[in-house]
Amino acid sequence: MSVLSTNTLAGSAGQGSGSGGGGAANDSRSVRFDQGVTSRLTYTLSGTASTTYTWSFWLKTTLKASASQYSHMFNSNSNGLALYGDILYIFNGAHNTGTGYVLRDPSAWYHVVLKVTAGAGTLYVNNVAVQTLTSGSSFGATVNIGRWSSGYHFNGYLADIHAVDGQALDPTDFGEYDTNNVWVPKSYSGTYGTKGFKLDFSDTSSNSAIGTDSSGNSHDFTVTNLTAASDVLIDYPANGSQTDTGAGGEVIGNYA
Repeated sequence: MSVLSTNTLAGSAGQGSGSGGGGAANDSRSVRFDQGVTSRLTYTLSGTASTTYTWSFWLKTTLKASASQYSHMFNSNSNGLALYGDILYIFNGAHNTGTGYVLRDPSAWYHVVLKVTAGAGTLYVNNVAVQTLTSGSSFGATVNIGRWSSGYHFNGYLADIHAVDGQALDPTDFGEYDTNNVWVPKSYSGTYGTKGFKLDFSDTSSNSAIGTDSSGNSHDFTVTNLTAASDVLIDYPANGSQTDTGAGGEVIGNYA
């Protein structure tokens, strides 16, 4: 596991207590994005863009972004989150801001939450506020996961993706500290609003099933250059409760 500069333990193989952590991990998996094959998930939302919303997801990097370009995890309506090298950046329209937050540990999971009210927001990593936005942030139009609108693809893993429309929620709605003081996922029990969605990657029945929205809104994403058999993984920021027979590849958890 990784110790961050805030002295908060990053998501690892820790088990959540109570209704969190382990409950969120039982069926959830991660997806591995590969810049080399331009893998991505896309969906176009209808209606006017929202200015109050929450994004929550977990990420683990596998390869630093080039020093000359960004590597985007999440983008919507010209707003998004990206890495530049190993520094986390937030995009707000045509502007980008380096948070100064460095993701140094390639074996650690990091929980990222963007909480926005009336266009102004706060970005959190592992329950710690790292950057603020004063205005102009919105959520709508085409949502890209794993790239910007036409490039700047992501190298790494994403898991437990939530987009909540119409509510500005806290990291504690999606994560908690376990008994070892490790920040791990917990099951989100709220609603998603009109434009919201949840991607837990639990359906591996086909490649197209990777993009299944399990929020109940049926915002199923188009899957490009991702394969269920090889890109959907049991690597996840908390331990599952599956039976381990010793065959390997059975128990969901964090794998360096």
